[in-house]
Amino acid sequence: MLSLREAAQLCGRGKSTIQAAIKEGKLSAGRNERGGYQIDPSELHRFFPFSLSSDGTWDRANRTEADRGRASDSDDLGVSGSVLNASDGTGQNASEAELRVKYLEELLTAERAGRADVKQALQARVDDLQATVLDLRKRLDQAEEEKMRLLPSPDAGERKARTRPRGLWARLTGR
Repeated sequence: MLSLREAAQLCGRGKSTIQAAIKEGKLSAGRNERGGYQIDPSELHRFFPFSLSSDGTWDRANRTEADRGRASDSDDLGVSGSVLNASDGTGQNASEAELRVKYLEELLTAERAGRADVKQALQARVDDLQATVLDLRKRLDQAEEEKMRLLPSPDAGERKARTRPRGLWARLTGR
């Protein structure tokens, strides 16, 4: 496990950069008994790629300024050092620009696949909501029909309103 200072030296970043990544949840780290961060090297490598030296130890002190610049450029695109050293299949090393293009094409393909999934999910939700609206309209129509069936017809109320009660003289004389 690495301390915050060791992790910063290892990947060529500042302690505040690594601490910000931990606080944002992009990099996971535990705490030691004194409250300092304990960072797993593999977790650090996942977020801030770095390389091993030829003797198998972590390459901490031998990073040059050019390496730091190249690592930060590749981090912007998410390209790790192992991808930068890959060959293009002809036995020759691919240029950094070609690798970036390939990486960006892969990102674009993944993004399009993700959007297709989102589009399908939204369409399923729209279909579900349309079915719900149709069901609610059907229920409303049924409730309206039931209400009309239970209420007296409007014609009966009008007949009662038109017939005036007979007055006293009409009732006495039988008219």
